[in-house]
Amino acid sequence: MDDSRTKKLYRNVLDNDWNALKKDLLPFEEDVDQLKLLLRPISVHGDSIIHLVVHSGTEEPLKQILCRAQDLDLLHCFTRSVNIYGNTVLHEAAISGNLAAVKLLVRKNKELLEMENDSKETPLFKAAAFGNTKIVNFLASCEGQTVDGTKQLNDIHRKNKNGDTVLFAAVHFLLLCKGNILEQP
Repeated sequence: MDDSRTKKLYRNVLDNDWNALKKDLLPFEEDVDQLKLLLRPISVHGDSIIHLVVHSGTEEPLKQILCRAQDLDLLHCFTRSVNIYGNTVLHEAAISGNLAAVKLLVRKNKELLEMENDSKETPLFKAAAFGNTKIVNFLASCEGQTVDGTKQLNDIHRKNKNGDTVLFAAVHFLLLCKGNILEQP
């Protein structure tokens, strides 16, 4: 994909112009090699188009891309691709509060539920850290995410690599929102 096409797709995402994105994705309809180019990082954080479209607040732009990935291997490449923080598309959807995208991604690839980023945080942990309770509830309700069907989260969701618990992350976010975080030395 040449730079001008990449810039055009990136501009569509930044402008929230999902109709233009849909139109500009048409050439990728049947060319697997061209589709793989959509995985190329285009932001300073190593995000690809698929990482960015989940910030739209809807599932439609994500659906536009995933429906082109008919091949299961390619679908897994799209859903499992990571940015420089190790965040998958599901991590990014959980961060942005896009419940529709979260549900679509879980339907497409349940393995994403337990994938950890570079900080050893699952998408559920990230959702809690960003105060997205509806997403936390949905992800926790997915099969296998709690201990023996109880309300206790599996170990993988409880702590990040710094030892911060999911509860700490959620409370920290709440305090940040209220402006009550004291400066740390």
